[in-house]
Parts: sequence; C-alpha cells; structure tokens
Amino acid sequence: MYAGFTHGGDKLIELQYEGRSNQDIRAGGAINLGAGLNYQFNNKWSLQSNLGYHFDSDNASNADITFSRWALDVIPYYQLNDSFKVGVGITYHLNTELEMDMNNTNSGISFKNTAGVVASLGYQFENHNGWLEARFVKISYDADKVNVGKVWGINVNQSADVHGAPSISGNHIGLAYHYVF
Repeated sequence: MYAGFTHGGDKLIELQYEGRSNQDIRAGGAINLGAGLNYQFNNKWSLQSNLGYHFDSDNASNADITFSRWALDVIPYYQLNDSFKVGVGITYHLNTELEMDMNNTNSGISFKNTAGVVASLGYQFENHNGWLEARFVKISYDADKVNVGKVWGINVNQSADVHGAPSISGNHIGLAYHYVF
C-alpha cells in the first residue's frame, strides 16, 4: 500500500476565495493512494506494479471540483545497494475526469486513456517494512467529451465530443511512502 503527494501539471482551475489565498486544481496534483505488487527476480532486479487513485480537489460552500484518474504503473527496478533502487517504467491513466459542481450546475470533461513514462528512485528503510519513493511522471491528457448534468438545477444530461483541444500536461514530481506486507 502507498500514499503520496504530487505537484505539477497544467493549472486547470484557480479557485478564488474571499479573505484567504487562492487554490489551484492541477493536472499533476495532489494525492496518490494505492496498492501494488512486487516481484523480486534476483538480488538486483525486481518488477513493481501499482494501481492507484490520483486526484486533486477542493470544495467550498458554492463549488466542488475534482481532477481524478486511476493510474496503473509497471516499473522494473535495479537495486543499487542495500538502501537504494532506481527504475523507469510506464504508467497508464484511465477514467481521467475533471468534475465541477458549482452554483447548482454540474459539468465535467472526460479525457482519453493515456500512457506516460515514470522514473522512480526508492529508498528502503533499514529494519522497517517500508520504503520512500521520489518519482517523476511525464504524461499528457487529451480531452474526449464535455459532459453537462445540471444547469441551474435543471437536469440536461448532455455530452459532446471534443475535437482539436490542446493536450494538457500532467507532468509531475511526487513523494510516496510504500508499506510492504
């Protein structure tokens, strides 16, 4: 199991609050939770596969906004010494969505499933069933559909395909703690 924090990616929305600082929703942020399996080939090589829920969200009295996706990682690792391992692999993001519920109107954008590259450096704690991971992910998202559920409280339930929209960068850095059973 793992939990981590990430930062980066394009700014999707900036929420402005009265009397406090603004909050950004980014395509590379902010919380990453999941579980994985590790297969040890020998004392130098292993293969880690993870499935995680990665999201950035904020809510206020008049708005709930979330950018979320499921991330599937497959990373081969090379053990440098007793403490450090390094890996480069692939990440595949599924069900990527930006959901907005503001002022009695809800809408969203769904994105195409996409693959990216993940580079990882792991530090194994001595005498502890856990390790710390620093990672960099290079990935971009392409909008697929715009969805509108309600407008001013009236159900419309409509969606439209998106064509020609620019890609959104989801590139990010992160730090995660993995607990090993």
